Amino acid sequence: MLGTTAAFLRALGEHRLITPLRSEGGHRRHSRYQLRIVARARELVDQGALPRTPHPAGHNPT
Repeated sequence: MLGTTAAFLRALGEHRLITPLRSEGGHRRHSRYQLRIVARARELVDQGALPRTPHPAGHNPT
């Protein structure tokens, strides 16, 4: 549908760009708004913009 992989969607969740709901079976459920964010993130990555690695909790780089 959006040309992304499950790993890409999980990475966006790890970066806290999206927070999908879960179905009773445990499947991720994305809103239309989240799907627009996913599509834009895919465009940016395809253009060469790489997401920053999330920092461990409590780590604040200077």
